[in-house]
Amino acid sequence: MKMDRRGCFGIINIVGVLLFLLASVGWVHAEFSEPFTYVVNTSWIQITDCDQSASGALVVPAELEGKPVTSIDDRAFSYCRYLTSITLPDSIVAIGDFAFASCDALNSIIVGEGNSHYSSIDGVLFNKAEIVLVQCPGGKAGVYTIPGSVNTVAEQAFAYCDHLTGILIHSGIDTIGEYAFRDCQSLEAITVDVGNSKFGGSSGFFMVRAPVSRKRTIC
Repeated sequence: MKMDRRGCFGIINIVGVLLFLLASVGWVHAEFSEPFTYVVNTSWIQITDCDQSASGALVVPAELEGKPVTSIDDRAFSYCRYLTSITLPDSIVAIGDFAFASCDALNSIIVGEGNSHYSSIDGVLFNKAEIVLVQCPGGKAGVYTIPGSVNTVAEQAFAYCDHLTGILIHSGIDTIGEYAFRDCQSLEAITVDVGNSKFGGSSGFFMVRAPVSRKRTIC
């Protein structure tokens, strides 16, 4: 079947557009380097997954294939139940949603001081300015006091922290993200400073308690 000149030009134009788009975003392909799966772009690397059997202390490399590791994809480390700590390099500028969800033994997320986007205090992940609590690791136990610099608790920041028994919220907290305390199986109380005008009580501290049969309602 013959193709007229307009058809040929149409195909050439489509191919040209595709080549332009590929050149614009950089060629992307997936690779694996134990225990990481990652995406390679012309100028950056994104960690997309981690072997769920990985255990102990894990260090995310600053570079792979000579390119900087700049981001962690959504759920990249979720259900890595045997990791006890994760160290992130200074090159990380973006962390996806639920990146560390259901990491039951994870006690600390460590960020170097040279990172321009994130920081960590006592193993808990914050933004660089330490005003947003991004993620409490799932292995944290006992009662946790949110630092005084924080004004925002991110969405699902404490979700699935099954070993926490209490959380103390100071007067400066004015934003708590959706499902911030979801499915915290051992959480007995969230204590809010009376000085907190948005979440606080009228005297002393305001205690939010959950009967054993209704723990999920506050988590």
